[in-house]
Amino acid sequence: MTYSGWGRTLTADGELARPERRTAVTAQGPAIGNRRSYGDAALNDNGRATDMTRLDRIIGFDGDIVHVEAGCTIATLARIFAPKGYLPAVMPGTGFATVGGAIGMDVHGKNHHNDGSFGQHVTEITLLGIDGTRAITPADEVIWKATIGGLGQTGVILSAKAAVEAYHRRPIARYRTARAKLGPAHRNAGREYGDLLCGLD
Repeated sequence: MTYSGWGRTLTADGELARPERRTAVTAQGPAIGNRRSYGDAALNDNGRATDMTRLDRIIGFDGDIVHVEAGCTIATLARIFAPKGYLPAVMPGTGFATVGGAIGMDVHGKNHHNDGSFGQHVTEITLLGIDGTRAITPADEVIWKATIGGLGQTGVILSAKAAVEAYHRRPIARYRTARAKLGPAHRNAGREYGDLLCGLD
């Protein structure tokens, strides 16, 4: 099969498994999600890879922690939890990203200046490596740090537990400033608002 990442600058040809159950996933080759990386991180040319997008179930929800399979998208979490008053603690610029991909790339959202990256809100990861399946937490410091933002090199992320936060409608403010004053204006707005988007006209 031929496939590409979101940037579509490079393609790969190879075997692409699409398991429907976590028990069917193997550690032979990298796992890929919705292929929303701009570069070639999701590609394994002339090799095997596992498409995790069918593993998209919500396993559980307890307090402010949701347990999901790695192929669940950020958009799915928002669609299901927003009507209940919750959103993922960090929302990347696309809802098409999977939770596994958000962990592997340690994505950021518009609230990065206050709340950090996606990985800072993950509490547990179920990881499949060559030595079998294990649950890791921040207490497993070395492998945890290597997994968050590790591009899947520590094993296949099968599922994860991550924080969702109660949200409320926030005021939207628009600022116009000269380019030379953009930095200070952005910093000041960052102290006042949780989410920031900056553009140049």
